[in-house]
Amino acid sequence: MRGNVSPSWGSICLRRVRKNFRVASASGGCERIHFGVHLFHGEQKPVLTHPPEADATRRVLFKVLVAILFISFAATAQPIPKLTSISPKWIQRGATVEIILVGANLSRINEFAFSGEEGVSAIIAPPSKPAVRLESSGANIFSTGAVNDDKRLTAKLTVASETALGSQEIRVISPDGVSNPLTVRITDTPEILESGGKHSLTNAQEISLPVGINGKVGEADQTDFFKLKAKKGEHFILDVQANRLGSALDSSLAILDSTGKEVVRNEDANGFDSFIQFQVPADGEFFVTLRDFQHRGGDPYNYHLTIGAIPYLESFFPFGGQRGKPVDLALSGVNLDGAEQMKLSIDANAPSGPQEIRAHTAKGISNARQFEVSLSPDFFEMEPNDTATNATSISLPGNANGQIAKENDVDVFKFKVEKGQRFIFEIFARRFGARLDPLLTLTDAKGNVLQQNDDAMGADARIDQTFSEAGEYFISVRDLLRRGGDNFGYRLSATPPPRPDFSAKILTDTVRLNRGGRTIARVEVTRSGVDSGIEIVAEDLPDGVTCSPLIIPAEFPTGLLCFNATDAAKLGSVPLELKAVAAINGKRETRALQSVSGSKPTARDKRGRERKVTGRTVGAAYLTVLEPAPFTVDWVTLAANVEQNQSTKVFAEVERRPGFSGEVKISVEGFSAGNDPSTKSLEVSAAAVPTNMTRAEISLKAKMDSETGTRPIFVRGEGTVNGQPVVEFSRPMALRISEFPFVLENSLPRLAVTTPAPGVTNATASEAEFSVKTQRRGLFSEEIHLTLEGLPEGVAASSTNLLRGVTEANFKLNASAKTKPGTNTLTVLGTAEVNGRKFELRAPGIQFIVNPAPEIKETAAAK
Repeated sequence: MRGNVSPSWGSICLRRVRKNFRVASASGGCERIHFGVHLFHGEQKPVLTHPPEADATRRVLFKVLVAILFISFAATAQPIPKLTSISPKWIQRGATVEIILVGANLSRINEFAFSGEEGVSAIIAPPSKPAVRLESSGANIFSTGAVNDDKRLTAKLTVASETALGSQEIRVISPDGVSNPLTVRITDTPEILESGGKHSLTNAQEISLPVGINGKVGEADQTDFFKLKAKKGEHFILDVQANRLGSALDSSLAILDSTGKEVVRNEDANGFDSFIQFQVPADGEFFVTLRDFQHRGGDPYNYHLTIGAIPYLESFFPFGGQRGKPVDLALSGVNLDGAEQMKLSIDANAPSGPQEIRAHTAKGISNARQFEVSLSPDFFEMEPNDTATNATSISLPGNANGQIAKENDVDVFKFKVEKGQRFIFEIFARRFGARLDPLLTLTDAKGNVLQQNDDAMGADARIDQTFSEAGEYFISVRDLLRRGGDNFGYRLSATPPPRPDFSAKILTDTVRLNRGGRTIARVEVTRSGVDSGIEIVAEDLPDGVTCSPLIIPAEFPTGLLCFNATDAAKLGSVPLELKAVAAINGKRETRALQSVSGSKPTARDKRGRERKVTGRTVGAAYLTVLEPAPFTVDWVTLAANVEQNQSTKVFAEVERRPGFSGEVKISVEGFSAGNDPSTKSLEVSAAAVPTNMTRAEISLKAKMDSETGTRPIFVRGEGTVNGQPVVEFSRPMALRISEFPFVLENSLPRLAVTTPAPGVTNATASEAEFSVKTQRRGLFSEEIHLTLEGLPEGVAASSTNLLRGVTEANFKLNASAKTKPGTNTLTVLGTAEVNGRKFELRAPGIQFIVNPAPEIKETAAAK
């Protein structure tokens, strides 16, 4: 006979069509049971086949299968790995080092991922054995030393000798997903760890130069001491990188002589980071000390300190060049071994934009400086050029390179334009390490100032000008404080307005998707001159995973991308490749999506205030396919329409898999037309589907000021397995929000009357008036019936309705002697019928104050 499994098992995935299970029978032997697939209404459904005598075995099999499902659900509920720190963070290329990763959920890590093309790899390694261990006389007492566990992972990281210097992201991967990234920095300097506990002259950590030190000011009032030997005439560079990389440290760096006397100290050379150039006065020992300027300390107070007679590139000139053309580069700095002049060749196919360049000498490799590769020609100032009469001629678009060589120096350039041409003039100086604080001035041929700018791009200046007349014009550069001298160079670019362009980003870097389920991810687009829809598509998805293309209309900046997985989708983690496609000038153009880590629509600060969390751009996003979730969710309602200030009910359904009977919490996710979540426009009633139910009723109320139009919304279902949340999403449902047919507005927010004295009639103070105005929307033009609510006893009111074609109605209030003093709230209720439906709207409340009657004093004549 054949026994059919419940149809709800149709979502269970079989990797093979038939698979043999061996289970123990009641007699202790084994029977072979076949687990197969039959077709139900065109769908694959699993069925059990067994011999007639196998009823007992069938019950055993059912228990085994339920146990398998529980194991699968447990795998689904495993939390995603998380990284909080890595040590060391700075690693010399060509080296293999032991790194310690700290975080959560690290016990199942089986792979590493890096953002660079190649050159960096890692393997899991047992932690180093402690220097001191305990030994017992028996075999049942032993010291464990350091171990890898759920919060700590030891790995061997190898950096190939040809790896590019700079930063790379490292992630760990488990069957449960991909972690957030941490940054490792590849250097050319030998790297060591600050040993800890070296906080005085007598026990300073001895170092050999050159060296990069990975350290941390771990406690308040802590000062780290390092001892080194130096020779007279050596030119040392001491560079702290901490605060500019996100550390809490506000460094204070000093050099002491062998007696402990301070020779030099620096605090804020690069922001809050310290930097010292030190010429060694005599052979001997010196000490380097590093602490927090405010004597603070703790885990976030980490630093990297580079020390050595290494090349340091202070500046170069010019700051850029045209691709395909050679550039004569003048370098300035220390330990450059005479390489003050260098010819730079720029390949004809070099990408335009900024690049990093470094000086290589026998002493090592210098720090990086930015160099701009442009498409337009370069020009150089020709002194003297400090007035319009001797200005240096340039053509546009182009780049002018110059130096403010002395105090009060001004460099003037002249150019010609056609009527209606638009150019953007931009100075690159501070961004390239120059000391110049540029002031940019644009004049016409008569000397009339058209524009002047300082500090548009940080300290650098920028002018955007559309020329109303053809002719010759002048643009000049000088220092704002009229300084000049060494390292006061600049690069002045003159470019036409940027062509239309667009970009897109996905606001997550780890997408987790269960077999047989769905998940969503938010995408934001940025347009510049592109007024068409932008399509988001996924490429190279794993087998069994699909992602319907998302089209974000021109009026919207955001959308939700929906991923689906079949029951047979390939398990594991892969890089997520997403492209944005739009039409520019009739041509289809494609951009890769950026990935953002740590982004949230809203979060709350310490005071409970909502704020948007934007996250940070990272090198890649990853998609992880997991075992089936214990339930799925979907809409029962196919589409919904609601007007502003009105409510509607929609229904969702939960399908539980065998072995799971827990409660599923139901909510709604989506976005308004802007970057705000749907809660900006909707009030959503929370729902929960208890164990014995499968359907949830959800109330959606559109706020009075909600955005109108149609947007997709999703059901979000959340259950708990082994204490871990499991989240599933539905298909999208179209929700259309229409305008409320009218709005109401009061003429006054507050009214006051006075109760008349006994026997007094027609007292002016006992009367008050206000009006209600309406604005009818769309095609609605009918009468609005008005009702006044909250009127206290003893107050008479007269009013009119808002008749067809009338936009304002007056209310008159009269207090009587029976009216009790106090403060009340009056509300005007407007009611109208539209296409047989009743619409009600309350205007904002009016504070209505009733003052007591004035006292009447008796006169002497009355007495």
